[in-house]
Amino acid sequence: MNDKAEEKKRIVQALLDVNDNAVINALLTIYARQTQDEQQSERTIENNAIGFSGVDAEILSSFARQYNERGFLTFKQMVIARKNIKRYWRQVIEAYNGNLSSITDVPKKRC
Repeated sequence: MNDKAEEKKRIVQALLDVNDNAVINALLTIYARQTQDEQQSERTIENNAIGFSGVDAEILSSFARQYNERGFLTFKQMVIARKNIKRYWRQVIEAYNGNLSSITDVPKKRC
């Protein structure tokens, strides 16, 4: 990984470490990138490097759906989401076109 990519990774992960809105927005953004079949089954079907990986698909898809239904995650869910969503930093940068200022906005229900 080059220095520029490493710096972007550090910035995104640091933001996710401290900002709940960023965690929820990243979670909903990556969930929205899943195919409809993947969203419904809460698993990874296509190997396309988009959306959640197989290890995270079930739990993070479940969290995204719960947020969309209830408008919040529990403390324990946020701890797990915060830890796991950081591995998707590249997709977050891509989805926000490198402009992460809106990732800290109050999350809106999606999907």
